[in-house]
Amino acid sequence: MFYKKSNTNNVKDIQIVNLYVDDIQFLGRDEDKAALMMDLLRETKCVDLGAATKFLGMVIERTDVDITISQIVYVEKLAKRWGALIAGKGAATPITRDAIKQMQEVTTIAEEERTPEDEKRKATYQAVLGALLHCLKTRSDLPLALCYYAQYSKGPAEVHLKWLVHCLRYVVSSKHVGLRYVRAEDDDDLTLRIFVDASFTDNEDVNFGCCAYIIFLGRNAIAWRTRKKSKLSVISSTHAEAAAAV
Repeated sequence: MFYKKSNTNNVKDIQIVNLYVDDIQFLGRDEDKAALMMDLLRETKCVDLGAATKFLGMVIERTDVDITISQIVYVEKLAKRWGALIAGKGAATPITRDAIKQMQEVTTIAEEERTPEDEKRKATYQAVLGALLHCLKTRSDLPLALCYYAQYSKGPAEVHLKWLVHCLRYVVSSKHVGLRYVRAEDDDDLTLRIFVDASFTDNEDVNFGCCAYIIFLGRNAIAWRTRKKSKLSVISSTHAEAAAAV
């Protein structure tokens, strides 16, 4: 990625160029993009395909007021690939408290104890988990659930695969969910806000809890993360939430 900042007529501007293998994307004001494109066409052999509608498996839709980015096509491929696992069923959430409790009650299967059936289950589990991790580019509702599921990828038992398939059903049934970026009307719409949350007493794991944050620029989510954090360094829920922001 390359970017250039400028200040023309007291108006701050930024131009961004994304280069991925043989694809190039220009981001910026229309007049700036047109000038860059003309320079590129003079120097190289390339084709202007117009406004991007797809990029790295993401579908980009535009209106006069917003841009929506989703992975509808990719999720439909997942539904087709694992149709037998999904069995036409949906789910309302990617994970539940019962799922967390049940998975924690069953230990993963050690390598020396695995049967051919266990190895087949492990391969399926890791393939589904890897496919769902790819959805994190546009789904801020998945990191917490996938953080739990990833803990059992070394030797998943039946109950672990059962709940991972539950998450797959949720993703397929909510395939239209994605990111929506709304045009800022003034500088007040560009305020940076950070929301943080953390668990302290609601997790069976006595050593670790989960913490998460999401960052908004105006009304638009621009970054998010969920991770495990040691409980040993905090003394309360309030302290856990403050530590999550660090």
